[in-house]
Amino acid sequence: MSFFDDNKTLGTALIVIGAIQFILGVASLVGALTDGIDGPTAVAAIGPIIVAILYFAFGVKVRNAEITNKLDILATYVKLAGLGIIINAVFGLWNSYEDATAANKDVFLALAGLAIAIIIGIIIIAIAGRINDGKKDNLDRVIWFILVILFALGVLANLFALVSAIIGIGNFSLVYLANMLITIANLIICIFMVCLLFNKDVKEGMNM
Repeated sequence: MSFFDDNKTLGTALIVIGAIQFILGVASLVGALTDGIDGPTAVAAIGPIIVAILYFAFGVKVRNAEITNKLDILATYVKLAGLGIIINAVFGLWNSYEDATAANKDVFLALAGLAIAIIIGIIIIAIAGRINDGKKDNLDRVIWFILVILFALGVLANLFALVSAIIGIGNFSLVYLANMLITIANLIICIFMVCLLFNKDVKEGMNM
């Protein structure tokens, strides 16, 4: 079994991302509650913490082989991506409102941003539901092609981010290390998902 075909690879990468994001989220929350309470920042930090826990829990299940079906793994990951967008948008609303007010912009933009994020999140969750619903039609093929393109772009984006971080390295810090590890983990996940989409069982399940 190759590195990018082993579910433990994905599980480990998800655990790494979840753990680091959780630590960064907690650090942001503590910072917002230290030396004067920054309500908007504190509330906004809760979203990433929740999302980090979800990814960590999913990673543990994948690594421990509690979830082994390739279609289920793909569908759950996509679903978490959509859910994460909604959660972060909801908890970030107060912060967005304050930013809009400080910049003398229409606060409606903050509400519009939340609405758009929720709509996008719901669409992604709906797409995830179609992945492993047992149906095989042309919509499954469209979703397959879209996912291949998105994850391939994710590979390129994370490669670019990784190379840029290495070339432009300045003062080393724990934040730099954390961001580097997250980028590497995201790169591994995107490559894994591209390989997963070309898996025989996944292609058959998505009518390819």
